Amino acid sequence: MKNTAAGCDAELISFPLAAERYGADPKKHVAQVLSNPRNDGAPAIVVAIPPLEVDATGKPMAQGMDTDEWLAWALNGALEALHDSVGDLDGVTVLLYLEAVGMAGRARKALDVIESVGLSWKNR
Repeated sequence: MKNTAAGCDAELISFPLAAERYGADPKKHVAQVLSNPRNDGAPAIVVAIPPLEVDATGKPMAQGMDTDEWLAWALNGALEALHDSVGDLDGVTVLLYLEAVGMAGRARKALDVIESVGLSWKNR
């Protein structure tokens, strides 16, 4: 984690992982910004991305959106929550583990969203 997170100001992770590691309290459809008191090498700010709901078969429901629309919605919500918490995001570098937030295979879409709000990103 220390090598991966070096130079990052915040990380976006899934609610289950945030709950397990940082005590996030999942709220449906809402991103949550947390402090990282663990000194575990992860960035000081952790943003838990709202979970993607699934139906009884495990198929993503995406709140009535297709997966790319949900991805954009979830990331924008997380980045908005980060902005509300820290203010200006100019110069902020975000660590995003696509697999850890349920977005594996959607890298280009995720980066488009991150770049659209002017954030820097790291590819590790």
